[in-house]
Amino acid sequence: MMFGFFTKGSDLPFAIEQIEPCSISRNYKKAVLMLSGINYHTCCELTRFYSIPNTPLNLIGILDKLVGRALRDKGYQWMMTATMPTFAKTKSSTIAGGIDSPILAKHLRFNFLKREDGKYELCVKRKRDKIKNFEIIESQWKMSPVIELIKSIQKGLDMKIEKDQCYYVKN
Repeated sequence: MMFGFFTKGSDLPFAIEQIEPCSISRNYKKAVLMLSGINYHTCCELTRFYSIPNTPLNLIGILDKLVGRALRDKGYQWMMTATMPTFAKTKSSTIAGGIDSPILAKHLRFNFLKREDGKYELCVKRKRDKIKNFEIIESQWKMSPVIELIKSIQKGLDMKIEKDQCYYVKN
């Protein structure tokens, strides 16, 4: 699913957010949701956000709130997203949208695949798991962990997540 912000009369959005149901998430994420008493079929993850340069800083929080309303209308009960302080998406921009309960943390690292032309390209874990016989190097920089936050979007579910319970996933 995709959601976007449009200016009046424009055919193209100036900001978009991609959402995926957690039923297609990685197994560790499904396990953490189940350990927290959440049916992962009732949860969606806000996976990507893109905007044109110089959009207001609070735009992601506004869009997250609107997306939550739309997901609730579709029958979802929870929404979650990752914060990556090493990059631009910080916890403060996420909390502004009301997503404020940490559920898991994981180490942030990058892998690079050496191509046949001798140059390196970013290699995500899903791709790395599928390829063989290629040189792969891991980033050496210490980076802040990825923190996944969750929010109930249906009334009466707030107490399901214990406030100080956050799982650490080692990948």
